Parts: sequence; C-alpha cells; structure tokens
Amino acid sequence: MNVQLSDLVTVGLLVVLEGLLSADNALVVAVMILGLPRTEQKLALRYGLLGAFAFRIVATLLAVYLIRLAWVKLLGGLYLVYLTYNHFFESGDAQQRSRPRPARPWMGLSALWGTILKVELVNIAFSVDSILVAVAMSRKTWVVLAGGLIGIVAMRVVIAQLLAIVRRYPTLVDGAFVIIALVGWNFLPPSEAPAQIVPSGQTFRCTPTAVYDGDGPVWCAEGPKVRIAGVAAREMDGSCRHNQPCPVVPGVEARDRLVRLLGGPRGKRPEGHVFVRTATMTCRSDGSAGGSRTAAWCTSPIVGDLSCAVVRAGGAVRWPRYWREHRC
Repeated sequence: MNVQLSDLVTVGLLVVLEGLLSADNALVVAVMILGLPRTEQKLALRYGLLGAFAFRIVATLLAVYLIRLAWVKLLGGLYLVYLTYNHFFESGDAQQRSRPRPARPWMGLSALWGTILKVELVNIAFSVDSILVAVAMSRKTWVVLAGGLIGIVAMRVVIAQLLAIVRRYPTLVDGAFVIIALVGWNFLPPSEAPAQIVPSGQTFRCTPTAVYDGDGPVWCAEGPKVRIAGVAAREMDGSCRHNQPCPVVPGVEARDRLVRLLGGPRGKRPEGHVFVRTATMTCRSDGSAGGSRTAAWCTSPIVGDLSCAVVRAGGAVRWPRYWREHRC
C-alpha cells in the first residue's frame, strides 16, 4: 500500500469534515435514545456505533452506486419531520414535552432493539453526504474508510455529551426538535423554481442545486438555469453538436467533473440530473442560450471563474465563437 503524506492530511480533513457533517446526526441520535432507561442508553449507542461502522464500510466499497440513493435521504427527511410533528403536537404541553418519552416497542421488536434499528436507519440517511464528500476527496479506499471511521468514533463522544446536557437542561428538548425539523426539511429534494432568462449584461446570483451535463444547464435555487458561457462539452450520449467544438472527454465524465467542481454529488434523478450543493455564485448573463437557459459567466467563491475551471478540469473546451476575449 502506497502511503503518502497527502493521504494522511486527507484523513485528517475527513475526520474534521465528518465531525462537522455529523453534528446534526449526533443530535438526532441523542434525542432518539433519550427515552430508553439509562442502563440501556450505552448499549444502544454501542450497537448503533457497530452498525454505523458496518454500513460505512459497505457503502464506501459500493460508493459508485450510493449516488442513486436519493430516496434514502427522502425517507430519512420525512421521518425526521414526522418526529418533530409527533413531539410538538402529540406529546402534551410544554412541561410534558420536556420529559423524555419512554421508548416503545417497534415493528415487533423490544423498545431497546426498536430504538437501535431507528438509530441505524437515521445513521444511513445521514451518512450519504459524508461518504460522497469523502469519495470526492480521495480515490483510495483506505483513506476514505480511515477518515470516516475515526469520525464516527468522535461522533459517539459528542452524543454522550449531548445526552448529559439534555438531561441537565430538559427544556432544550424543544429546541433540539426544531433543529431536527430543519435537518429533515433539508433532506427533502429541492423544488425547482420556474426557469427564467436573465437579460444580457445583468448580474445575478446562482446557488447550484442540480447539473445535467458538462457545460450545463446548472439549476439555480434562485430560478435561472445556467448554461456555462464560452465552453462546449459532449452531450450525455457522447455525441457532439455539428456546430461546436468536440472535447475528448465523454459526456458522463464531463458532467461528473463539473459536479465535483460544484461540491460533489448529493443524489441523482432517474433522468440523469445530479443534485449538488455548494456556495452561491455571482453570474453575469450573456443572454439566452436557447430554451429556458441563460448563458452566463459565473464566479464561484470556491473554484473561481467557472468557465475557466471546467476547461482546466478537462470536461469542456473553449468555444472561440463565444469565448471571445474572455481571460482566466
């Protein structure tokens, strides 16, 4: 096994990222096991940790298929929203809500094992983002596994601390469920705002939510669909339009390279659109690109000039007719 210093740095970064991405996971798990007797809470955490280890190993080895599991996050999001509704509207007044509800048997299992199963299902939903980010950062399986598994152990410590805090300050339970509702809502698929053509020369903001191919369109949460200006990429079927340059990189690979520039994949639709989530870009319209698309020069706070970034990544090439005097 070829171990380089950069691999160790990546493991460290993955541990930090796992901690940041798992903070809300830890909160949800802490609230879920709070209804168990104290003697069983440690057991639930222990088995939950083992299950998280097992899933992380299997999912990392099968990461190429994980992108298709958007439905896992959908179900996880709906369940978290249901937990919040159940807490606020079916658990009595404020004083009653501040007391942990005793865990109950579930799906024919005892209260303990039913809770453990719920914890495992929530862990799976929360793990999708973490694994996809990790795979995007390194192609070495041992690096991804090491960073993820160490991060899971760190999350176990965080959960124990959260349990102690909630026991000491029971009124925090309501606040915890508000956060859980926000997390669940964030798991639900983003709604598409109606596409609009931005007039040429106008500056606008674009928070990418989905990508179709290597030069766009990029769906913006604010409404427009951006066709990256000045560049050309192959179509998803590998073909090239007769009036544009034809890059060497296949269409699917070109799309995946753009997705990595926009924060990595967060799920996938059956028709091929890949969900992304990254920082808001500042764009300048170059007018209509046909259909409901706006051709635009965009600048990302992460990769800089997006047109230049896709060319550097190799997924697209300059299209002289539209690139004109643009400089990177």
